[in-house]
Amino acid sequence: MSLRALVRALPLLTVVLVPACGESTGNKSGPASKVVLVSDPLFSATVGTVLSAPITVRVTDDQDRNVAGAIVQFTVLQGSASLSASSDTTDRDGIAQTTLTVGQMTGPVSVRATVSGISASVQVTGIAIPGALARLVLLPKPLVLRSVGDTARLVANLTDQFGNTLPSSAITWRSLDETVVTVDASGLVTGRKAAASTRVIASTSSGIADTVTVSVADPNASVCASIAVTLQPGESVVADRSVGACIRADVASEYVAVPYFASNSPLNTTEELRVLGVGVSTFSGFSGSAAARSSSPSPQLTGGPPPVRTFESALRATEQRELTGRIAGARAQRARASGAAFSMIPNTLRVGDVITLNASGTDACTTPNNRQGRVAAISQKAVIIHDQSNPAGGFDDTDYVRIGAMFDTLVVPATEPQFGAPGDIDANGRSVIFYTSAVNQLTAANSGSYVGGFFFGRDLFPRTGTGACATSNEGEIFYMLVPDPMGTLGNTFSKTFVEQVTIGTLAHEYQHLINASRRLTNGSTAFEATWLNEGLSHIAEELTFYRSAARQPRTNIGGAAFGEVRFDIAYAAFMHQNIGRLRSWLTAPESNTPFGPDNLASRGSAWALLRYLADRNGPSDGDVWMRLVNNVNTGMTNLEQVFAVNGLTAVRDWSIAMYADDYAAAPPSIFQMPSWNFRTLFPGMVNSTAVSVRNSSIAGPYPLLVRPLSNEIWRSITLKGGSASFLPFTVAAGTEAQLSITTAGGQPAPTAVTMTILRTK
Repeated sequence: MSLRALVRALPLLTVVLVPACGESTGNKSGPASKVVLVSDPLFSATVGTVLSAPITVRVTDDQDRNVAGAIVQFTVLQGSASLSASSDTTDRDGIAQTTLTVGQMTGPVSVRATVSGISASVQVTGIAIPGALARLVLLPKPLVLRSVGDTARLVANLTDQFGNTLPSSAITWRSLDETVVTVDASGLVTGRKAAASTRVIASTSSGIADTVTVSVADPNASVCASIAVTLQPGESVVADRSVGACIRADVASEYVAVPYFASNSPLNTTEELRVLGVGVSTFSGFSGSAAARSSSPSPQLTGGPPPVRTFESALRATEQRELTGRIAGARAQRARASGAAFSMIPNTLRVGDVITLNASGTDACTTPNNRQGRVAAISQKAVIIHDQSNPAGGFDDTDYVRIGAMFDTLVVPATEPQFGAPGDIDANGRSVIFYTSAVNQLTAANSGSYVGGFFFGRDLFPRTGTGACATSNEGEIFYMLVPDPMGTLGNTFSKTFVEQVTIGTLAHEYQHLINASRRLTNGSTAFEATWLNEGLSHIAEELTFYRSAARQPRTNIGGAAFGEVRFDIAYAAFMHQNIGRLRSWLTAPESNTPFGPDNLASRGSAWALLRYLADRNGPSDGDVWMRLVNNVNTGMTNLEQVFAVNGLTAVRDWSIAMYADDYAAAPPSIFQMPSWNFRTLFPGMVNSTAVSVRNSSIAGPYPLLVRPLSNEIWRSITLKGGSASFLPFTVAAGTEAQLSITTAGGQPAPTAVTMTILRTK
């Protein structure tokens, strides 16, 4: 019996609703409505092994008839694991499969199976357990007893081949010289002879062993033995997992220890980690920052609420879920069409023409929100359409002409040379900017926030044929917030406020449009990962800031720039939100990462990481943005290919740079941020009227969270995948300090955790 025939005989364990299409072996099936998990939903497997049975699902219609030809996507949601195939097409029996290989880290593992176009899914969960005993490590190393009779306990850490901790087992302890120290059956060492040292051996019944040097009461001996290093300002060392790091200071010096968890899953969390400093002095705080200008003119700005993040996050998720499986078909359909024949938007539009557009921001391809729009202005790069149901007191045609000119002269020149031009489905050489009250209605009344506008990848798909999305507008189009000075739709938005936020929103959404447009034509099979897609759109806002403020990257912009009218207005319009998002990461770096779930912290740090990598890549941005947007790869793979880096290592180095830049003396280039001086930017905002009008709550001292070390006191931390902690300390002149990082049980930190020690002063 074949494997697929065998799994068809297994019981059906889980049922959820999923649409697709295909045929069964008997009667012709209808649209798929169910997917069932055929394989075992729970498993336990050893790290580094392949599951004995594949993950298997069956897709059926509402009559339980098997559906062939449905594409099932398999995704590792949590844990360390890989799949033999990320997607599989159901066979004539409705069966799709993939094989799971457990990675090198222990802990929970989960895999989700979905069918394109539906949110429901089935899930397999399990636990990755350690492998066989491969190594024994004793801690601490070395061990120094203060006097004869003093005691200390050695910890024997047992691990598998990948460094995963194993449960305790029988250990045999032996001192090589019992006149110096003795050791009991639990690893407790007792000093017997002053000013002497020996070694203690621990071994298992299988012969795996480790030794540690133990010294007794020699005040002239170095606690660091032979591993001490002397760092110059800007130099760093990575602590050894087993023995930590030992720092010798010839003069009074300042340092920072940066533990970092190199996991590609931001959902992974370390167990409790403990960082111990012996011989350290307490860090007294940061000192020194460039002063901002003493006064600031009053630019013509108006205050307003912050933008909503959750709407766009949901929109990108809808694209990933409902449109990804249509990309290949849409590309083939487009190849069969030509120019405007592919578009519902006429390429002959004139001012005054009326057209019907679907303005839904929540539904991809089934339920339209049709609106009648009048062409209000046509610029070189935009067709601006006014929803005829917009509230009174909004933009008039003169306003739309001005907005079109700003789009042509500010947004397009700042973004297209860097990212490339979008496609041109409607063959008019322009993007449609639809100012519609449908956007206003996406914000709940009195919510204290707003949706400024959006681009929906739906509109790049054909209405009919392969890859069809029946409610697509078949054109390059943005949907924008409109003024509502009387609060007709539940929230009051003045003309001045909406015009101030509209250009920044267009810059952000233009990158999304270009990115999606390229992926529908360049052979990609998926949209860009949300974290990288959003990071690139925040880069688009930054590029628009540079053009508006007449500034350039790599000029170390800091607090002293505030106070000049052009700078303040450009910063408030295009950069202030980026800095606010970055602040969310700075205040919680141990639980956030640039490639994490879509939130303010991941967006701000993704932008800062991209700017850091571009600055590190060369003297100019060059074509890095173009290559990122025009790549068939996604997420970390895309980033690694374009910048020729190891992604997790790059995130670690960027994290250290966020501490060291413009603070540490002479840091190497990998710990520098040439474009921005964040340490003076935050305090400098206090003197900016433009920032005060926008939102002054983020102004003040540099908000990076630090946890100073105190001598011989554990600092407990936990880290998410891709996150870091910052532990500053000082060392007195002519002394040594020993740094170690272990689990709460005294075992070495996991192999994926590193701790870099950087001398800052």
